[in-house]
Amino acid sequence: MFCKKCGAQIDSDSTFCSKCGTRVDGGASNEVVTPQQTAVRNLDKLNTEDTIKYLENVCKLENDRFALVTARNELQRKVDTYGIKMTNIYKPQIVHGEYEAGGYAMLLGVPVGALIGFIVGANLNEPGIGAGLGALAFILIGILMMIYQAASASKENKANYRAYTKEVMADNARVDRENACKPVFEQHIRTLDSKINALTKTIDKIYAYDVLYPKYRNDVAAVNTMYEYFLMGRVVSFTARFGNDGAYNIYENELRQNIIINKLDTIINQLEQIKANQHMLYEAVQEACMVSAKIADMAEHISSIDQNTALSAYYSKVSADNTATLNYMTLMSM
Repeated sequence: MFCKKCGAQIDSDSTFCSKCGTRVDGGASNEVVTPQQTAVRNLDKLNTEDTIKYLENVCKLENDRFALVTARNELQRKVDTYGIKMTNIYKPQIVHGEYEAGGYAMLLGVPVGALIGFIVGANLNEPGIGAGLGALAFILIGILMMIYQAASASKENKANYRAYTKEVMADNARVDRENACKPVFEQHIRTLDSKINALTKTIDKIYAYDVLYPKYRNDVAAVNTMYEYFLMGRVVSFTARFGNDGAYNIYENELRQNIIINKLDTIINQLEQIKANQHMLYEAVQEACMVSAKIADMAEHISSIDQNTALSAYYSKVSADNTATLNYMTLMSM
């Protein structure tokens, strides 16, 4: 038989439940009570202060995990995008000055040659000599223009090629530098994965108490927002009770009215928008972005995690949060 109050198995001849002390008096049942049902029944024992303590531990780990996952995603993005050569560096086309020289020769040589030929021919009364001198002037002007344009084109080609070579060398240096960073990024990712997995195991354990409705678990926006409701005194329980709407109802109503936001990508892009109505979530996301930027920057400029005291201290803080919640759950189970 099972106790109807706590779900513990009791002997058929027992008068009281050995676990919760409830008098049986024929009140025992052959119904099998699952741990989840037991947790829901025991939820009635949680007062507002207990619920706040529970959410404090949940938010602490959810926020730590969110910060580490954000950092991990940024490092993975760098691993996936670093070391790739630019595809928009184009070799400059060769400038051919002789084509332009031909045009200038026609523009200048023809009228000048004609003018010289006309003047000489008129003065000497020798049209043939004038025509010859005009043609010679045309040819000389063409040669001079070709020499000038060829020199200009050569100078321009050299400048373009120098700029192209400089850009290619800079990109090659960037690729080499980024490829050198990748193993360090991957080392940090392995460290982050280990810490994320440890947090996730503890988070799964604390959710297994079935205090929070499954829909809102593993949702950093939901747990932080509801925790804030409790701390502000807006609610005393998750469900409607004693004339109070309850955290679930208020959360869903404010979502529908667009008073609060629960989509993380939107929150990150509109962080200031949530500062007034979701201040705790605002602080959690702000810290996650700061931690992510620091870890990514440190990973790019140091060769080992242990070389940076600040990063090691942050990881120690995350481990301490995890241990503290495990200790809390031990006390919760007593």
